[in-house]
Amino acid sequence: MMKMLIPICHHCNQTRSVRKHGKGRSTGTQRYYCQSCKKTFQTKYIYKGNEAQIARQVTRLISQGNTPEMIGAVLQVGLSTVRHYLGSSHIAHISDLSA
Repeated sequence: MMKMLIPICHHCNQTRSVRKHGKGRSTGTQRYYCQSCKKTFQTKYIYKGNEAQIARQVTRLISQGNTPEMIGAVLQVGLSTVRHYLGSSHIAHISDLSA
Protein backbone atom coordinates (compact mmCIF):
# COMPACT_ATOMS: atom_id res chain seq x y z
CA MET A 1 0.00 0.00 0.00
CA MET A 2 1.34 3.41 -0.98
CA LYS A 3 1.57 5.97 1.82
CA MET A 4 -0.10 9.28 0.94
CA LEU A 5 1.94 12.38 1.66
CA ILE A 6 -0.02 15.22 3.21
CA PRO A 7 0.86 18.58 1.65
CA ILE A 8 1.83 21.47 3.92
CA CYS A 9 0.54 24.95 3.15
CA HIS A 10 3.47 27.12 2.02
CA HIS A 11 1.83 30.21 3.51
CA CYS A 12 0.76 29.15 7.02
CA ASN A 13 2.30 25.66 7.45
CA GLN A 14 -1.05 23.97 8.15
CA THR A 15 -1.71 20.38 7.09
CA ARG A 16 -5.18 19.63 8.43
CA SER A 17 -7.00 22.29 6.43
CA VAL A 18 -5.42 21.55 3.03
CA ARG A 19 -7.68 20.21 0.26
CA LYS A 20 -7.15 19.38 -3.40
CA HIS A 21 -8.01 22.31 -5.66
CA GLY A 22 -7.78 21.12 -9.27
CA LYS A 23 -4.74 21.09 -11.51
CA GLY A 24 -2.62 23.83 -13.00
CA ARG A 25 -3.65 24.77 -16.55
CA SER A 26 -0.24 24.83 -18.17
CA THR A 27 1.47 22.08 -16.19
CA GLY A 28 -1.24 19.72 -15.01
CA THR A 29 0.35 19.83 -11.54
CA GLN A 30 -1.97 19.21 -8.60
CA ARG A 31 -3.01 22.41 -6.82
CA TYR A 32 -4.13 22.68 -3.20
CA TYR A 33 -6.30 25.09 -1.22
CA CYS A 34 -5.69 25.92 2.43
CA GLN A 35 -8.92 26.54 4.30
CA SER A 36 -7.01 28.24 7.15
CA CYS A 37 -5.35 31.05 5.19
CA LYS A 38 -7.60 30.79 2.11
CA LYS A 39 -4.68 30.56 -0.35
CA THR A 40 -3.79 28.10 -3.07
CA PHE A 41 -0.41 26.52 -3.74
CA GLN A 42 1.40 23.71 -5.56
CA THR A 43 3.77 21.27 -3.92
CA LYS A 44 6.12 21.32 -6.92
CA TYR A 45 6.75 24.89 -8.00
CA ILE A 46 8.28 24.96 -11.46
CA TYR A 47 8.52 28.65 -12.29
CA LYS A 48 12.19 29.61 -12.25
CA GLY A 49 11.52 33.31 -11.79
CA ASN A 50 10.41 32.80 -8.22
CA GLU A 51 13.41 30.84 -7.01
CA ALA A 52 15.53 32.42 -4.27
CA GLN A 53 18.75 32.00 -6.24
CA ILE A 54 17.45 34.11 -9.14
CA ALA A 55 17.67 37.32 -7.06
CA ARG A 56 21.27 36.53 -6.08
CA GLN A 57 22.22 35.73 -9.65
CA VAL A 58 20.57 38.90 -10.98
CA THR A 59 22.53 40.92 -8.41
CA ARG A 60 25.80 39.24 -9.34
CA LEU A 61 25.26 39.54 -13.10
CA ILE A 62 24.19 43.20 -12.98
CA SER A 63 27.27 44.05 -10.87
CA GLN A 64 29.39 42.46 -13.61
CA GLY A 65 27.95 44.91 -16.14
CA ASN A 66 25.43 42.66 -17.89
CA THR A 67 22.25 44.16 -19.34
CA PRO A 68 18.82 42.97 -18.16
CA GLU A 69 18.30 41.33 -21.57
CA MET A 70 21.55 39.39 -21.23
CA ILE A 71 20.67 38.34 -17.68
CA GLY A 72 17.25 37.07 -18.78
CA ALA A 73 18.84 35.00 -21.54
CA VAL A 74 21.50 33.54 -19.24
CA LEU A 75 19.07 32.66 -16.43
CA GLN A 76 16.29 31.61 -18.82
CA VAL A 77 13.73 33.94 -17.25
CA GLY A 78 11.69 36.74 -18.75
CA LEU A 79 12.87 40.33 -18.94
CA SER A 80 10.00 41.32 -16.65
CA THR A 81 11.36 38.94 -13.99
CA VAL A 82 14.81 40.51 -14.20
CA ARG A 83 13.31 44.01 -14.01
CA HIS A 84 11.22 42.93 -11.02
CA TYR A 85 14.33 41.99 -9.07
CA LEU A 86 16.25 45.07 -10.22
CA GLY A 87 13.46 47.45 -9.27
CA SER A 88 12.50 45.93 -5.94
CA SER A 89 13.88 45.57 -2.47
CA HIS A 90 15.19 42.08 -3.35
CA ILE A 91 18.53 43.58 -4.38
CA ALA A 92 18.94 45.51 -1.12
CA HIS A 93 17.92 42.45 0.91
CA ILE A 94 20.40 40.19 -0.88
CA SER A 95 23.14 42.81 -0.42
CA ASP A 96 22.41 42.90 3.32
CA LEU A 97 22.67 39.11 3.56
CA SER A 98 26.01 38.92 1.79
CA ALA A 99 27.60 41.74 3.81
